[in-house]
Amino acid sequence: MTDERLDKKLLTPTLNTDRRGFMKCAALCATAALVPGCRKVPMTQAGPLNVGPLTDYPEGAVKLFAVEHSSDGDYGVIVGHDAGGVYAYDNTCTHEMFPVPAPEGNAVGGISECPGHLSTFDSTGARIMGQARTNLTHWTVTITNGNVIVNVGTSTDIATRTAVG
Repeated sequence: MTDERLDKKLLTPTLNTDRRGFMKCAALCATAALVPGCRKVPMTQAGPLNVGPLTDYPEGAVKLFAVEHSSDGDYGVIVGHDAGGVYAYDNTCTHEMFPVPAPEGNAVGGISECPGHLSTFDSTGARIMGQARTNLTHWTVTITNGNVIVNVGTSTDIATRTAVG
């Protein structure tokens, strides 16, 4: 085969629509879904998650606590501390489940932008604009022995805060 014909063969997509071609495609897609970094999944850990001492989250701070890593970024919880207290939310975008980074400056008042389709959220996880249609999911928070515990899987209202002190 000449180089020109080989190049055309490699650059010309073909779709094999017979049963065997379909099964090969289905198997490839299923395999890709199982390989880390080839899928977009929300954080899978449920239950109490110790995200560290309260001193790691001074008033005005908003930080990502990573739980799972993927090629798209880190999945986990974003923990914030404002005048009302401590709060936490899942950083999985409600549009297509890309991981949303912590707000710019890791500070209350910062904005987070989903890398998938550019939906934006404020530092409390409230949707501002974009293809995501809902706020990020908030989890209940407790403070035990000076540590911030996020109760992943136990959702709460976006306005809920755990008082400090």
